[in-house]
Amino acid sequence: MTLITLQVGERRYFSEENTLVDGSAYFKKRLTGASKDSKEADGSYFIDRDGHLFEHILSFLRTGICPLFHDNTNGYDHAKYGRLGAEAEYFGVKKLHDWIHVRSYEGVVSFTRRVTLNENLEDMHNIFPGDDKLEDIPMWGTRKEPDGSLFIDRDGDIFAHILGFLRSGKFPLFYHDDTGLDHNKYTTLLLEAEYFGVDALSCWIRNKRYEKVVEVRRLTSLAVGMEGLSNTNGVIKAGDRYEYFPEWVVQKVYLCPRGIGLHRGSRDMCGRQCHNAMGDDGPEYEEERELMMVQIQTCKSLNMGLLTA
Repeated sequence: MTLITLQVGERRYFSEENTLVDGSAYFKKRLTGASKDSKEADGSYFIDRDGHLFEHILSFLRTGICPLFHDNTNGYDHAKYGRLGAEAEYFGVKKLHDWIHVRSYEGVVSFTRRVTLNENLEDMHNIFPGDDKLEDIPMWGTRKEPDGSLFIDRDGDIFAHILGFLRSGKFPLFYHDDTGLDHNKYTTLLLEAEYFGVDALSCWIRNKRYEKVVEVRRLTSLAVGMEGLSNTNGVIKAGDRYEYFPEWVVQKVYLCPRGIGLHRGSRDMCGRQCHNAMGDDGPEYEEERELMMVQIQTCKSLNMGLLTA
């Protein structure tokens, strides 16, 4: 195993030579061709490209899984897919480039949601653009590097959650108030948990237990003005949200024929003398604008017990 150090823009990456060469025409030429020895003084290969986007290039070379740039608020991030497509073309990662070019990612969200509802992940193969890597995951063995470390050519950021679970026995929660649960990240973590043989974590994700951790309740109230709405006294629980939707409406207000102010707006308060004063013209009304207020209260609670193995 040959370990390669890459300095892509402002970010540093480590990977196996075979991982890079097998799926990238760029790395096949650079690491095995005439420019093989064009290293920096520290032994790294410098590539003047976007270091953040390269994370997705390397992840695809490692796993064969295409990235999902989507959230419930904004939908697909077409601009980011465009930039990644340009990077995939530069690095000669044809499968990823073609997948983006024909906009195959637009069919992923419905599949991802279907995965979270199924009892198994047999349909997971649909997200792979070509050859099946689920059935033949390379084992990393026990060979040590010169510094005594074990190099594992997987996603280091996702491994942080694997290690966190092994240390604490606590399952991770990928949730944001604006976008909800990060199903794509759970799918990625599931593959890593299966790769490392962390059965408790993979079963927890596969059975969608994370969907029950956050409970969301929405209460709607309608009132005239601000009276009658929930009074928070200036204190709102963390995670709660109050939204207000005002609307001015025109109301017809009853006028007492005798001009009694207490009777205004309430015909039932008028007695015989008022009705006699009304005459044959019937009751009189005047139009008045009123502020109607709709309050939507969103309350969230966490079932912390579901985060413990």
